[in-house]
Amino acid sequence: MLWNSDQINLTVEGINYVIKIHRYNTQITRNQLFKQKNLAVFLKNILEKISGKLGITTSPKTPISCPCYYAEEKCIGGSPFPLEDFQSIMTHFDQLNDHNINLLGERFSEKDPSGIVYIHTEQDSEPIQGHNILIPQSIIFEDLQENVFYAICRIKDQCEWVQYAYYISDKKGHKWYDYIGKNEPVTDSRTIERLEKRLSVYKDLIITLLKKQEGKGDIAPKNIPISKKFNKEWLSLASLLSIPTRTANRICKSVLGEEDVFDAFLSEMIAADYLEELDWNSAAEDVIYNYNLLSKQLNGTEIDLEIDNNTPPDEVFRLLAAKSEFALYQIDIDEYFIGLCPKENAEAVQSQYKAFFSVLDNETSITLIS
Repeated sequence: MLWNSDQINLTVEGINYVIKIHRYNTQITRNQLFKQKNLAVFLKNILEKISGKLGITTSPKTPISCPCYYAEEKCIGGSPFPLEDFQSIMTHFDQLNDHNINLLGERFSEKDPSGIVYIHTEQDSEPIQGHNILIPQSIIFEDLQENVFYAICRIKDQCEWVQYAYYISDKKGHKWYDYIGKNEPVTDSRTIERLEKRLSVYKDLIITLLKKQEGKGDIAPKNIPISKKFNKEWLSLASLLSIPTRTANRICKSVLGEEDVFDAFLSEMIAADYLEELDWNSAAEDVIYNYNLLSKQLNGTEIDLEIDNNTPPDEVFRLLAAKSEFALYQIDIDEYFIGLCPKENAEAVQSQYKAFFSVLDNETSITLIS
């Protein structure tokens, strides 16, 4: 699968730049991903230059999210962190769906203005652009005040605290591979204590979101008045969509635990592969791939279309609908949100979606694609 992209042409200091902004991709190699990260950093630096020329005040340059690079699989002397605790965090984080991973970032930022915390879930030692490199499993802490990253890195069966302050810039001669292994051990007890407090907040949020995801969280106070009717209309819709009762109950309780119920519903349905979101300029192969994810959830047959990859999504939808054993429908909002249901239920699904959305005072409609 290829990246979908938009193109922006910029002229800065007499130099013409063509910048492609890349979006969703279903399959990508690690080296391709690395190049895209470098491109994103390049875009950031160009925008900083534009801001400067326009007289716009920008904040001091801060680190750009990047993993920790080791030169070899060997600890460098940072204070230890319990392996059991590290693995517990990794295990719980891996259980979060995409929707709740996004919520984790948002809610942590609300609680902690010091910077983001993010997790690199897998160790990787594949060479990049001819350079040997080890990127360990790690929990990474951005520190906006000190303009540095701290990390708990797993090296074999040990975990250690390290810090690093490298990131890609437009400085002449500044290359990413110059920083492989340029990490410093962290042993200061006060620094570690401060970071462990941040980690505790992060862990609590993961557990809270996992409970919500599993349908064990509390209903948001504003949703209590609509909860019974929401549950009734949703379970009727879920039955028509062939969603198992247990899954439907989990989605219901998870959605009612959030303030914005409509967005939460869409996100939970996407996370469970009962809806897929596509961009207006998605490549044909991405549309087909996402259709097959939906079909797989309903135990359907995979479809392959021999068509030009630039075929507009609307046309691809029609071609898929013509070959599908299911009815293909679209939720009529800005982006493409598509779903499948048994053909015999198509009109009932359209009607029940209207009843379900009315509980939320939402007039969004459903279009059957044929």
